[in-house]
Amino acid sequence: TDDFIVCSLASQRILFDRDFIIRFIQRPFPFPNREIIRERIEQLLKLKERLLISLTINDKKNIKENLTALVIQLIRLQLLKAGILPLSKTELPTQIKKVDKKLYADFTTIIKKEVPFFQTKKLAETYAKQNFRSL
Repeated sequence: TDDFIVCSLASQRILFDRDFIIRFIQRPFPFPNREIIRERIEQLLKLKERLLISLTINDKKNIKENLTALVIQLIRLQLLKAGILPLSKTELPTQIKKVDKKLYADFTTIIKKEVPFFQTKKLAETYAKQNFRSL
């Protein structure tokens, strides 16, 4: 919920408010600390395990889903490390393009519907081999 609220405020979108905006302006949320980044890295490692399992059993649907989730999490981590508050999933490509062009290219490839499976699988294998503990 906090991510949703922060994203809404950062992108200047108010859906409904009961004095939250006033409280937020008086006492804003702190920028995510190292503990939150560490938690996100742990989530990334879990997504990597799921991706490896999907690759092992050659489950096309789950390979794409797990790869997409992993890349989204990686983008959010890279943005946090760059001092940028990640916005919504649809706005991530614009944000990451400024920080990491390769990650941007991979993400835009993954979210395209007409990408052949072998290309998605190759990307999945590449990300499954990465060591995310160094983030």
